[in-house]
Amino acid sequence: YEFPTQAQNTRILSRSLGCDEFVFLTFTEPLSFVGEEKLTHRLVTLINALQYKNRLSTVVHFGNPLVLEELPHIPRLIIGSLSTENVDSCLEVLAGNYPAKGVLNCSPEFK
Repeated sequence: YEFPTQAQNTRILSRSLGCDEFVFLTFTEPLSFVGEEKLTHRLVTLINALQYKNRLSTVVHFGNPLVLEELPHIPRLIIGSLSTENVDSCLEVLAGNYPAKGVLNCSPEFK
Protein backbone atom coordinates (compact mmCIF):
# COMPACT_ATOMS: atom_id res chain seq x y z
CA TYR A 1 0.00 0.00 0.00
CA GLU A 2 1.18 3.51 -0.73
CA PHE A 3 -0.25 4.65 2.59
CA PRO A 4 0.04 1.82 5.13
CA THR A 5 -2.75 1.77 7.68
CA GLN A 6 -2.32 2.03 11.44
CA ALA A 7 -3.06 -1.70 11.77
CA GLN A 8 -0.46 -2.60 9.13
CA ASN A 9 2.20 -0.45 10.81
CA THR A 10 1.37 -1.94 14.22
CA ARG A 11 1.62 -5.47 12.83
CA ILE A 12 5.01 -4.78 11.21
CA LEU A 13 6.43 -3.15 14.34
CA SER A 14 5.08 -5.92 16.61
CA ARG A 15 6.47 -8.70 14.45
CA SER A 16 9.86 -7.00 14.21
CA LEU A 17 10.31 -7.30 17.99
CA GLY A 18 11.03 -11.01 17.64
CA CYS A 19 13.67 -10.45 14.97
CA ASP A 20 17.37 -9.73 15.33
CA GLU A 21 17.47 -8.21 11.85
CA PHE A 22 14.81 -6.92 9.53
CA VAL A 23 14.92 -6.40 5.74
CA PHE A 24 12.60 -3.79 4.26
CA LEU A 25 11.62 -3.73 0.56
CA THR A 26 10.58 -0.50 -1.14
CA PHE A 27 9.99 0.61 -4.70
CA THR A 28 9.16 3.72 -6.64
CA GLU A 29 7.68 3.79 -10.08
CA PRO A 30 8.83 6.85 -11.98
CA LEU A 31 6.00 8.61 -13.78
CA SER A 32 6.25 11.69 -15.97
CA PHE A 33 4.58 14.95 -14.97
CA VAL A 34 3.45 13.91 -11.47
CA GLY A 35 5.94 15.89 -9.42
CA GLU A 36 8.84 14.95 -7.21
CA GLU A 37 9.47 11.29 -6.39
CA LYS A 38 9.46 10.63 -2.65
CA LEU A 39 8.63 7.89 -0.20
CA THR A 40 5.46 8.70 1.69
CA HIS A 41 5.74 10.25 5.14
CA ARG A 42 4.06 7.19 6.68
CA LEU A 43 6.60 4.87 5.10
CA VAL A 44 9.55 7.01 6.23
CA THR A 45 8.11 7.10 9.76
CA LEU A 46 7.73 3.31 9.77
CA ILE A 47 11.35 2.83 8.61
CA ASN A 48 12.54 5.31 11.28
CA ALA A 49 10.64 3.33 13.93
CA LEU A 50 12.21 0.06 12.76
CA GLN A 51 15.67 1.63 12.78
CA TYR A 52 15.20 3.16 16.25
CA LYS A 53 16.42 -0.07 17.89
CA ASN A 54 18.85 -0.90 15.05
CA ARG A 55 16.82 -3.89 13.89
CA LEU A 56 16.63 -2.74 10.28
CA SER A 57 19.71 -4.30 8.67
CA THR A 58 18.92 -3.79 5.00
CA VAL A 59 16.72 -1.76 2.69
CA VAL A 60 16.21 -3.24 -0.75
CA HIS A 61 14.92 -0.49 -3.03
CA PHE A 62 13.83 -0.75 -6.64
CA GLY A 63 13.71 2.54 -8.48
CA ASN A 64 15.21 6.00 -8.02
CA PRO A 65 17.81 5.82 -5.20
CA LEU A 66 17.48 9.55 -4.47
CA VAL A 67 14.18 8.92 -2.64
CA LEU A 68 16.21 7.23 0.11
CA GLU A 69 17.94 10.47 1.14
CA GLU A 70 15.46 11.22 3.90
CA LEU A 71 15.96 7.88 5.64
CA PRO A 72 18.21 7.39 8.67
CA HIS A 73 21.51 5.58 8.21
CA ILE A 74 20.82 2.01 7.07
CA PRO A 75 23.79 -0.40 7.30
CA ARG A 76 23.13 -1.97 3.91
CA LEU A 77 21.32 -0.67 0.84
CA ILE A 78 20.65 -2.86 -2.18
CA ILE A 79 19.36 -0.81 -5.09
CA GLY A 80 18.01 -2.08 -8.36
CA SER A 81 15.58 -1.41 -11.15
CA LEU A 82 12.12 -2.87 -11.70
CA SER A 83 13.16 -5.38 -14.39
CA THR A 84 12.59 -9.05 -13.54
CA GLU A 85 16.26 -9.93 -14.05
CA ASN A 86 17.40 -7.13 -11.77
CA VAL A 87 14.93 -8.07 -9.03
CA ASP A 88 16.21 -11.65 -9.18
CA SER A 89 19.82 -10.43 -8.96
CA CYS A 90 19.05 -8.23 -5.95
CA LEU A 91 17.45 -11.17 -4.17
CA GLU A 92 20.52 -13.29 -4.94
CA VAL A 93 22.72 -10.60 -3.35
CA LEU A 94 20.42 -10.50 -0.33
CA ALA A 95 20.60 -14.29 0.01
CA GLY A 96 24.41 -14.14 -0.10
CA ASN A 97 24.65 -16.04 -3.39
CA TYR A 98 26.21 -13.13 -5.26
CA PRO A 99 28.69 -10.50 -4.05
CA ALA A 100 27.29 -7.08 -3.22
CA LYS A 101 29.43 -4.67 -5.21
CA GLY A 102 29.03 -1.54 -7.21
CA VAL A 103 28.54 2.14 -6.70
CA LEU A 104 25.66 4.47 -7.40
CA ASN A 105 25.93 6.61 -10.49
CA CYS A 106 24.66 9.57 -8.47
CA SER A 107 25.74 11.21 -5.23
CA PRO A 108 22.86 11.19 -2.75
CA GLU A 109 23.48 12.76 0.62
CA PHE A 110 22.70 9.75 2.80
CA LYS A 111 22.77 10.42 6.55
